[in-house]
Amino acid sequence: MAQFNENIKLAAPNPLDSRYMSTRTSAGAQLPYSGTSEVTGITGIVLAQRYLGQTVLINTGITGVEYWFKEGITDTDLIEKKFSSEQLVGEFITGATNLGYFSGQTGIQKLALSSFGVSTSGFYFSEYNWYYGDSAGIIRIGSPTHNGVLRRAYVKEDKSYSWIYNVNVNGWSVATGDITENVGSVIVDNPYAIPRYTEEDWTVFVSTTGTSVTPSGSLTTGDTLIIGNPIFNNKSDQDLNLRTLISETSDLINLRYDDNFIYFSGGTTNQILTASNGLTTIGTNVELGGTLTGTTTIIRGSGAVAGIQYGDSFTTGFTSASLVNKAYVDSVITSTSSLIKSVCNPITDDYTTVSTDYYVGVTGGTTVRLSGAQTDGQVIVVADVLGNASPTCYIQVIGAFFGASAISCIDTSYSSMSYIFNSEKNKWSVVGFTPAIV
Repeated sequence: MAQFNENIKLAAPNPLDSRYMSTRTSAGAQLPYSGTSEVTGITGIVLAQRYLGQTVLINTGITGVEYWFKEGITDTDLIEKKFSSEQLVGEFITGATNLGYFSGQTGIQKLALSSFGVSTSGFYFSEYNWYYGDSAGIIRIGSPTHNGVLRRAYVKEDKSYSWIYNVNVNGWSVATGDITENVGSVIVDNPYAIPRYTEEDWTVFVSTTGTSVTPSGSLTTGDTLIIGNPIFNNKSDQDLNLRTLISETSDLINLRYDDNFIYFSGGTTNQILTASNGLTTIGTNVELGGTLTGTTTIIRGSGAVAGIQYGDSFTTGFTSASLVNKAYVDSVITSTSSLIKSVCNPITDDYTTVSTDYYVGVTGGTTVRLSGAQTDGQVIVVADVLGNASPTCYIQVIGAFFGASAISCIDTSYSSMSYIFNSEKNKWSVVGFTPAIV
């Protein structure tokens, strides 16, 4: 290899290694490669002239971007030159969750765990959201119920282990696997031996019984990151993939947004908002079946129609609060009802009527008193049922009658007298005498 005691100065406006860029202009200046295919093609850099770490400049259409042979010199080894071997701890997305609303900072923190064993020792990086292991060893998001302290968890570079606060041991534990991918699973299975670390956050170097945790970076710096279900889809490296909200029924559901929120609001066009007075809303349907809250008029339609009807006969199923139909009314009229009058045959010589009495059958020599619970318009018929009523053995009916007399007598065999009560005057009237049928 040649050695020079002085710097090399190029008079041409080109890089020292001509392979860094591609063709020359008419003025002799080099231009970036048009793409990776030009670098690896016939007119590009042949395999024999490539080396590890070799860098070229490629025109992306907007600006020049450096590519290099990082891991090998084959065509597929040429990749974009993005980062150094040291992982950044600056302001970029460290994690995400689709399990509800979350707001926090994008700063990342790195912990160096040493003397934890060959497999578990190494660098761990902080991850969103707030994680902890509950008493059953299940990974949860949020704050532990026993102290409410929010803590990020940390995942090893190769994602083989995680460093998480474990409620079951009241301290930090090494957990198998990437806990951010296993929320709800039981993976806190490797608790750190007593004495355990119980720090709420990692700000200084901590060492206990030959083991140590060395923090770097910050959990509180960086931009504010807000994530909420359901617009978050997934996270790939440092990219967040979010769903776009769109309304397929803009006349029913409108969308708008500001710096903090996306707002859903219902329109009024073709939308049922409420129903009342016997109507009930079920989604976008209105159903009949509710409490009438106002005066309701049912109007019979025009033409030869029968109005509102039952779909079947429910004659035997009506209760005391039911609206009845014609068949039910007809059945009541022709069966047991108030039109079927009561018949009473007292076995006593002195009988006082009651409100349900209509026909009272007695014999000569009996006294019937028209008293008790009388109803306006109540009619009571008193009759001789043995045929022994006579002027010397009459049936005596006592009541408050119109006129001076308070006694009405039946002295004819098998005859009857009818009486009606007038509540306004609080008196009875004799309305008819029926002699015996000859």
